[in-house]
Order: sequence, then C-alpha cells, then structure tokens
Amino acid sequence: MAFNSAARVKPEVDLYKEITEEEADVLDFFHAILKIQSKAYRASAMPFGGSAATLEKRLKMSQRLVRPEDVHIPRREYLNTLDEIQSEIEARWIPDKKFERISKLEELNAKNFPRFMRGMLSGRSSYLKGLPTKTGMRKATLQYALEYAASPFMARLSSDVVKKVDISSWQKGKCPVCGRLPVMARLKKEDGARFLYCGFCTTEWRFPRLTCVNCGNTDQFGMQYFFAEGDTGHRVDVCDKCKRSVRTTDERALGRETFFEVENWVTSYLNDVARRRGYKPIG
Repeated sequence: MAFNSAARVKPEVDLYKEITEEEADVLDFFHAILKIQSKAYRASAMPFGGSAATLEKRLKMSQRLVRPEDVHIPRREYLNTLDEIQSEIEARWIPDKKFERISKLEELNAKNFPRFMRGMLSGRSSYLKGLPTKTGMRKATLQYALEYAASPFMARLSSDVVKKVDISSWQKGKCPVCGRLPVMARLKKEDGARFLYCGFCTTEWRFPRLTCVNCGNTDQFGMQYFFAEGDTGHRVDVCDKCKRSVRTTDERALGRETFFEVENWVTSYLNDVARRRGYKPIG
C-alpha cells in the first residue's frame, strides 16, 4: 500500500524507455512529476483524525473510509507542490505556452481553500467550474495538476488509514479509502489475483477477477478482454452489459512485478483503444 517513490520505480521507467524509445520524453515527464510527489509525500504528515472504531464501522457499512471533511491538506505545502507540477507541465508538456499560476486562483486563497478541497475530494469535477477560463489551461490539464498535487498528501493519509483497519474484506469497485473509481488493475505475478488501483490516494485493493468493476456483472459471456497488438502484458477488460472498460497489467505475461505508478502511465493508450471499440474507461 506504500507510495512508490521516484527513486524506487526508476529502473522500471528505464526499462520501458528501452522498450518504447519514442515514449522516452513522456516517461521522463511523468517521472519528473513523481519526483515532486515523492518529495511532498516524504515531508507530509497526514494522520487520520478519527478512531479505528470509526473506520471499522464505515467498513462494515461499505462506506468510504475517509470523507471530505476528514481531510485537511496543508495549504502552503499543497500550493508549493502545485507550483512545481505546473512548472514541469510548462517546461515539458506544453513548452510553447505560459499560463496564469494556478496557485494564485482566488479559489485557493486561505479563506476558500478548505471548501475548494472538499469539492475536489468529493470526486465530482464540478469543483473545476470556471477555472479553465481563468487560467487559460485545458480542463483535463488543470485537473491533472490540481489532483496530482493533492495525491501525495492523500497517499500519506491512506497509508495511515490502512494501518488502522483491514480492507481485505472490501468488495466494491470504488476505492475503500476515498471512494473514487480505480484507474486500472493488475493481475499479480504469483497467483493472478486481481488488484485495483486508485490514482488519487494510491490505495490498492483486491477485487474478484470474474466480476465487472463498474456494474458487478458476473456473466462470463458478457465479459471479455483484448490486447493492443504486440503487448500481451497489458490488456483491456470490458463488460458488454455496461460498456465500461478497465486497463489491466498482467504480471504473469510480463514475468515480473510492476509498479502501479508506472503502469498507469504506460497503459494510458489503452483508454483510446477501448473507446474505439465502444467501451468507456471507468476511471
């Protein structure tokens, strides 16, 4: 459940750079972002303010363990992280354009910050309303910057939560900690067990392999998976009932253990593969 640092995943990043040379710049960008997140994660202290009994009660009721009002991300540290991420975006991702500093938005001043963060933590994108116009940045890019700046703090909180309560009994397709949909899955090298990954708080949890993550469908005739050509280690699991898809890394096919942080980058192209076949990615 630990947050994998930039240093720890570096050999895996280098491996993928050798395999897909044309993606080296993209991998360097994402690795630079992870360096910023790693620094924030190491410096942060985000203990869960409630009791273990509270977490146990929520778990038994199949409720998310952490609610927006439980989270108190330190504003100064968050804004510093956000500034660094925006600088990387401008230097590596969109080098020909400068934007208004996101951290200077009125929504992020001391008075409005708690409410803004609660909006983000709700999981609904409505908290972004009007912000692309104010910054000149595309909504997807803006959301990436804002949420990746929050992610290391949420990961620190998640690491504390899962020490206080056993989430192995969680059987829902949403993150047990923050309630978000997973961005991807992996089948573990040892036994093929399926684990889902939350890209926001970095929680991972076990989920039945033969069940649709989105709708719970267990009809095997309505579920399938497919690969991109030449890449059997990465696939898309789809459900014909709800027409949703989940990117999946098969460690058995790759022959090694992987890191969700890296796999989330290198499998992003599979979302487009799924859309072309009529399936919408769930996260």
